[in-house]
Amino acid sequence: LHLIFGCAAIACPAVTASGASKDQVKLALMVADQTTGVPLRARFSVVDCNGGARCPMPADSCLFHDSSWAHRGYFYADGACTLLLDPGCTLIGVGAGFEHVAVSDTVELSADMSITYELARCCDLSTSGWWCGDVHSHMCHPGGVYEIGCCSMVCLGEAEGLGVVNVLDNTHGFVGGVLPESSEKCLVYITEEQRSSVLGHTGYLGLSGLIEPFNSGWAPLISDLADDVHCQPGAAVVCAHPVTTDDFFDLDSGPSATMLARELPVGLVNGAYDAFEILSYSNCHHEGRELALWYRILNCGFAVPACGGTDACVNRLTDRPLGGYRTYAECGAELDFERWLSAVAAGRSFVTN
Repeated sequence: LHLIFGCAAIACPAVTASGASKDQVKLALMVADQTTGVPLRARFSVVDCNGGARCPMPADSCLFHDSSWAHRGYFYADGACTLLLDPGCTLIGVGAGFEHVAVSDTVELSADMSITYELARCCDLSTSGWWCGDVHSHMCHPGGVYEIGCCSMVCLGEAEGLGVVNVLDNTHGFVGGVLPESSEKCLVYITEEQRSSVLGHTGYLGLSGLIEPFNSGWAPLISDLADDVHCQPGAAVVCAHPVTTDDFFDLDSGPSATMLARELPVGLVNGAYDAFEILSYSNCHHEGRELALWYRILNCGFAVPACGGTDACVNRLTDRPLGGYRTYAECGAELDFERWLSAVAAGRSFVTN
């Protein structure tokens, strides 16, 4: 599968009848903001009468994910899409981030049908100066089947209602600032994840220049690399998915063992960390919520702010969605990356799923 979305829109072309069963019917779906009537980029889930997750064809045109996490698949569309389905009871889900009320619907398909969903806003925190972002995501990660372009990442961020998307892909697409493909609604910043197989992983947000090595073992210390990060104006260090296993002494049994934040006590003393990922798909406790260790950090007198990021790899077929865990930060009336990241590091923020 190969995917590069266009800059203007996520392309979900209408499905033709070629290769389809003669009994299948066409389902056209549209989604718009209830107040403004403006079409919305959104995430869809369609389960047919046979219990199968369905999407427009070809599947790579809409970035279909077959996610066991949801017990169903999901895909993205820019305001409209069309599917060919067997007649019968069909389940439809539509969402556009946390600030629109998601829709779950059941329809009985017997003939071609068009449905428009108008999503109501439950809130608009940007009017109060609060903007949400994902501090940890990937668009080019091992095991992926899609090739995701920069414009596509902006589209996905908008579909999930994210104002900021931090993509920790190191050299892949790095420009040392907010991507020029970003929109007024969504700022995408490609930056770095440093992976130590012993000491843990850290996210370097807001880098103007990449810092090597990208991968390491016992050395260098995260604390020393964090000093280099903090020499760059506005850059911040996030303790990424800090609790991926309960076995502190297991160094080599698998990926989770190599992602555990073993240098955390030393890094706290040295002031290495600007934020701590209490929400991450890769944390092993409570569906990714790691509060116990964060409270212990606070009780030791280290005022490290919480943050939320997914570690979502959107180029994979089975990963969970971008922005499922996110960080809201208070940065003023207009969306600005530097102010947003500064607010995260200062703790003018909250984390939610």
